[in-house]
Amino acid sequence: MNVQTEQKLLETATHPSAPVSLRQGYDSVTGAGRSTAIIGESEETGSTSTLTCTVCTSVQQLTRALEIDQSLAVAYGPFGSVDQKLDFVRNLDITTTSISIVVYCRHIARVETLKNAQLDPNIDPPTDTKGAAKFFNAFGDSFLSSRTLGGEYCAVYTFYANDSEQQTNIKASLQASGIYSGVSIDANFQAHFDEVVKTSTTRTDFSQSVSGIENPSLPKVENIVDFAIKFTSVRLDMQAVIDFGMMGYENVAGLQAMKALVANRAYFNGDSYRPGLASKLADLVTLRNKITDLAGTYAVYGATLDPKLSSVQSQVQNDINAISNQIAGWEDDPTQTFPVLPLDSLKNGTPSLSVSVNTFGPYGGDGGGAFDDILPNALEFVSSRTHLTSVTLHGGRYVDALITSYQCEGQKWSYQRGGAGGGDAGTLAISPSNPVYAVSGRSGRYVDHLTLSATSVTLSAGGSGGSDFPNAGHIPANNFLLGFRGRSGRYLDQISIVYAGFNPVVWQPMMI
Repeated sequence: MNVQTEQKLLETATHPSAPVSLRQGYDSVTGAGRSTAIIGESEETGSTSTLTCTVCTSVQQLTRALEIDQSLAVAYGPFGSVDQKLDFVRNLDITTTSISIVVYCRHIARVETLKNAQLDPNIDPPTDTKGAAKFFNAFGDSFLSSRTLGGEYCAVYTFYANDSEQQTNIKASLQASGIYSGVSIDANFQAHFDEVVKTSTTRTDFSQSVSGIENPSLPKVENIVDFAIKFTSVRLDMQAVIDFGMMGYENVAGLQAMKALVANRAYFNGDSYRPGLASKLADLVTLRNKITDLAGTYAVYGATLDPKLSSVQSQVQNDINAISNQIAGWEDDPTQTFPVLPLDSLKNGTPSLSVSVNTFGPYGGDGGGAFDDILPNALEFVSSRTHLTSVTLHGGRYVDALITSYQCEGQKWSYQRGGAGGGDAGTLAISPSNPVYAVSGRSGRYVDHLTLSATSVTLSAGGSGGSDFPNAGHIPANNFLLGFRGRSGRYLDQISIVYAGFNPVVWQPMMI
């Protein structure tokens, strides 16, 4: 082996960067750029722009919508991604039941394509399996046969559905609203999109990313269409490599020994016949994200996590670690034999919340107008993490007003039920550390008196008329106050106290 080849073997970094140059070596499993072993001429094609909308129900669909050709192991593997777009996908926290609207604009400045790829004559070709492994350490298993320069804009609006049925219903609702894969992105699309955002009762998240322009100012959600349309013609003052094509070394004359890596590369990355281990890794990560998401919901209500969720979470992490170990093994010796992993955690399916809902009441009369804080229904209310943060009471002879404050993620709002009379009896702040554990009161034609007892304080308002609430009392263990229903006008006419608890999580087969 000559001196130049030895030098190339020493250039592999512990934390390598992404490939950026045509002909550059590439590790297709980890996404690492390697040294260059290929020479050849290149040709360029001109600029084009595309703007698309895709509705995605899996991370695999999402990466295709964003025209990501790299292995998902690059995004979710043990070495982490050094690619901006794959980092963006990983940080979306896609789950097994989420659904995403993807608006994607690609503004291509030029495409460089390699012609007549040849091995650099200054580099010795491998002649056997051992030599192929050494060649891989320096130059990877493939090289960049094309690269696309330009800029991209990605906007992803994600709905975190509780289960596959809700996911399907959201997709159907989007289509009925004019939002579906392949729809034209124009002013009508923005209007439809705005209405969906406004009326959604599902927990959501909005993320966006841009490349190709320096110091971009990203739009608000209501302006994404205008931004995306203008992006197709914007001047790109910081062109980036937004895509690249790869070719295995085994396709280059003199490098037939690299065929020893082909089967293992297909095992990790998949091929035209079957998905690879990287796709299973993505399934595991989305399952882990789903479990983490549900754990976050339990925490909002101060509830004890379902023990099976904890158990499966550990199984999922063990399976992810097993894949990570095999990817690390590929780095050590890509020609070794890799046993097929059972990945038993995926056999559990995907979890979804189930809640039981009960009420104290109704107490009071039939006057006033009806109200219901628990909308659209208790399950969606809980899965969206909508929770009661405070209650304020006004009272005199009766309970004049019930004022409730709710929060869902970063949004806050309040309702006032009743009139403007009565004295301010105070405000009760509600949290997992200060839950309401008991309710009592008196009622007749109106709600005469109401008492809410929390861990640190008790809130009461009203007079001594009426009769005691029958069957009211302590909220059962492992349950939490959800909100109120009733009737109101000048006073609080009627009240039902709604509380809920988590049933065991429901497991359904994963759509993989």
